[in-house]
Amino acid sequence: MVTVCFLQIQPNGSKYWRLKYRFNGKEKLLATGLYPELTILDARQERERARKLLPTCLVLLASRGAGMGWQKSLAEVVTETGVAKG
Repeated sequence: MVTVCFLQIQPNGSKYWRLKYRFNGKEKLLATGLYPELTILDARQERERARKLLPTCLVLLASRGAGMGWQKSLAEVVTETGVAKG
C-alpha cells in the first residue's frame, strides 16, 4: 500500500515528509509532517502506522463516496473515524 516515505522540498523552502500510496490505480501523496519538527525516525513511524491504517481508511473513503457524487479526503475520514492516533 504505502510504497515510500520521502522529504519533499517546496519552491518556497518548506519541507514536508510525504507518503506515496496508490488508490483506485492512481498514485496519491499524503503529508505526514514538517521537517525538522518531524524527525526521520518519526516519519518512519508514521509510515509504518499508515501501512496499517490506510487500507481501512481507503475502504471507508470508497464506500462513503460511492454514489453520492462527492468524495471525502483521506484526512477527513481519518479524523472522523478516530484512527489517526492509535
